[in-house]
Amino acid sequence: MTRIKKMGSIYYKDAAAKPGFTCCDSEPHISIGNTMPGKELRWVEAGKLLAADRCVCTNVSWNDLDRLGFVTGWPVRIDRKSYLCRCLHVGVDREESSEWDELLDEFGTEDSLWHWQDQSFWGQETHSAQRVLRILRGYYSARSRGDNYADERLPTIGFRPVLEPLPPIPTDLSPLVGQKVLAYAPGGYSFHCKMVEVNKYDIVLNTSVEPPRNCAWAIRDGKRVIIKRDCLLWLKEG
Repeated sequence: MTRIKKMGSIYYKDAAAKPGFTCCDSEPHISIGNTMPGKELRWVEAGKLLAADRCVCTNVSWNDLDRLGFVTGWPVRIDRKSYLCRCLHVGVDREESSEWDELLDEFGTEDSLWHWQDQSFWGQETHSAQRVLRILRGYYSARSRGDNYADERLPTIGFRPVLEPLPPIPTDLSPLVGQKVLAYAPGGYSFHCKMVEVNKYDIVLNTSVEPPRNCAWAIRDGKRVIIKRDCLLWLKEG
């Protein structure tokens, strides 16, 4: 029996949007975050993997998704849980089995479940013969395969994400003081640097990376950046 989980929402210009909306910007800024009632995303549960049952937005290019980190994976935080959000593996060649094909094998190809009719989505893969092209799936059938230029934006091409659960951020971060960490923050920002201080509310990093001006989650303090702990998307050592 197919299990559908309703959680999380797609955000466009920092406001929750209806799933499947069409982006209108020349450089779309989208994110996935906490559940907004009435605008929940729907996910097919496949083991630990959660696959979107449709494109969560359209008129975005592969390059847009890559710029935001969503092609190979970027942490998101949904209702206090962290996930790696990325594009599906869809296979380079027709003979190649892929993550998408395995989902179809397990759950069936019905449009009522996957909403693929007249709507294709970007996979991670690059065309084997033409490096400027990226692989698309869907539109004519669930297993249809196509390609398009990485910078192409069309209302008929969208972003179908999958989520992989990430381990929770440790409650006690004191062992990481003095160590290099990789901290992910809202807006596509990441900091790969040394943690120099931590308390109940903030982490303090020694970094030259500038957070956005007047943002709600971080401030610059000399050579340090202070980030609110409850705004972190994810953090790991290394």
